[in-house]
Amino acid sequence: MPFWKKNDDGRPSKREIESMQDAKLSLAENLPAHVKIVDLTKIYLKELPYGVLSIVKHQNKDCLILKNNEIKDLKNDLSLLDDLKKLDLSFNLLKTVPRTLASCQSLVHLNLDHNELKRLPSHLGSLKYLETLSACSNHISEIAPEIGALSKLHSLLLKDNDLTKLPDNFAYCYRLVNLDLDVEKIVYPPGEIILRGGRATVIWLCDENNVDKTKIDASYDEHVTTFDDISAQERQAEAMMLERQEREAAESAELLKKMREEEEELKKISANTVSMEEKRQERLQKKLAEEDAEEREKLARYLKIQGRRENSAH
Repeated sequence: MPFWKKNDDGRPSKREIESMQDAKLSLAENLPAHVKIVDLTKIYLKELPYGVLSIVKHQNKDCLILKNNEIKDLKNDLSLLDDLKKLDLSFNLLKTVPRTLASCQSLVHLNLDHNELKRLPSHLGSLKYLETLSACSNHISEIAPEIGALSKLHSLLLKDNDLTKLPDNFAYCYRLVNLDLDVEKIVYPPGEIILRGGRATVIWLCDENNVDKTKIDASYDEHVTTFDDISAQERQAEAMMLERQEREAAESAELLKKMREEEEELKKISANTVSMEEKRQERLQKKLAEEDAEEREKLARYLKIQGRRENSAH
């Protein structure tokens, strides 16, 4: 099967997937220094190539996008990502939050939307700089209390899950502002409290658990970044990268078109070659048959002459 053709289920062939991955990794290796984003979206990755870790570390990239892949786990040693600030693992096949994420100690934004997670585990609580945690559209029914230790957490987005309760420790998430949950499913805190937002929810939990609320107002005066708070430089760099990817995609499409045309031409040449060979064989057989008939005729004439000579001699 030519590598540009897709299988019956619409999935690209193995060769095309390898080509896509090689192209994206090559692009990542050659990004300008001011581009801080490594984007490996939708290239059918099942695991994180080690080379990506090296690129992020040694080229000082701070944003890694791995969405729309087929990653089930991150077994890599992620200690090389200790300076990474943004990680997008949305639209993958994660059933658990990889323990290796605890190595990403500088992480500020983590996106785990659209996976197959059932709980948010305790090791996420070690990400002390985490400001945004998004895990919408999973099957989460439990949050480890240790996540309440995320004192810098600003946005907690858990829409479309099976969660019914927030841990009491969230009373210590003094900076929580954006809280997006399935209000109709939540029983603790009450839905009407959740609807009032993150700050109201934290205050309610403080009251319920006799936690000092004085830190809440102080925390809200500090600047907190969000997923949308990306520098103009990064947005420009991302636009440049997307433009380059579109250009390369167009070039790839043109290349594939030429390869199709070449294959069709090769088929025609092959068909013509077969046809010419058949005709050559046909001419050769005809010539051999003619030569054989001629030899037979010569032999018959010779035998006839010999017969006459023998009759004359008698």
